[in-house]
Amino acid sequence: MGYKIGSFNLRDFNFSNQSRDGEERIHRNFELIARMILEENFDVVALQEINAPFALEHLTRILNQFKNILREYQFDFGSDMPTHSKDPERYGFIWNCKRLRLLNTSKNNNPRYYTNAGANALIRPPYYGRFTARGMLGGSNFELRLVNIHIRDAVRVEDRILEFNTLVKQVLPR
Repeated sequence: MGYKIGSFNLRDFNFSNQSRDGEERIHRNFELIARMILEENFDVVALQEINAPFALEHLTRILNQFKNILREYQFDFGSDMPTHSKDPERYGFIWNCKRLRLLNTSKNNNPRYYTNAGANALIRPPYYGRFTARGMLGGSNFELRLVNIHIRDAVRVEDRILEFNTLVKQVLPR
């Protein structure tokens, strides 16, 4: 049994047709994004640049309008991102809850942010989610761990390399 994972950078995802900086007009097509998720049959999708939880909720509602006994979607919006700026960009996950469920732990709610890894090198902390097969009480014999990241759009290539190296050396080994 396999699982299909997707990732989308949704560029200032909200209900506005304007980018946050006002420099770009963006056509928000929720139905097109939903069709892509359904046609590709993604079991879980990591999302970046979500500016409004209601937009993610709306996308999930559209996904669930396409009735299918094998699919029903849930979402999580990372509203509690610790950040160094007033940047509203957040992460999220959408997953097919007929196939996967969030694996809850006693110590931490899930998903959560890595806040102690590379604090000086990472402009946005990674968002971490743990999933397991649906229907097994204690989970299954596997755990699907997803690290949702959004590397900075830096002018200097060295800044991007530093952030990538921090992720590889500090976040992934954990």
